[in-house]
Amino acid sequence: MITRPVIDVPIPQYNKANGIINTYDDAQRGEADPATRAALRTKANGELAAMVRAETTDALNKVLFELSSGMKNAYSRSDA
Repeated sequence: MITRPVIDVPIPQYNKANGIINTYDDAQRGEADPATRAALRTKANGELAAMVRAETTDALNKVLFELSSGMKNAYSRSDA
C-alpha cells in the first residue's frame, strides 16, 4: 500500500496552475471551432510552461544560494 504525506499548507503554484487550466477549459467549452480550441490549448500550454519554468528557476536559484552560502572561501598553504 502506498501512503501519501498529508500536506496542510496550500501550495500557491498548484492553485496558480489550476487557475490557468480552469480558465482555458472554460474558454474551450464556449468554442465550437476546432481550430480556435487548438489555439486555446496551445496558449494554455505556453502559459503553463512559462509558469513551470519560472518556478523551477526560482527553486534552483534558492538551492544554489543556500549551497553557495555554506561554501568556504579561503586559501591553504598548500595552494601556493
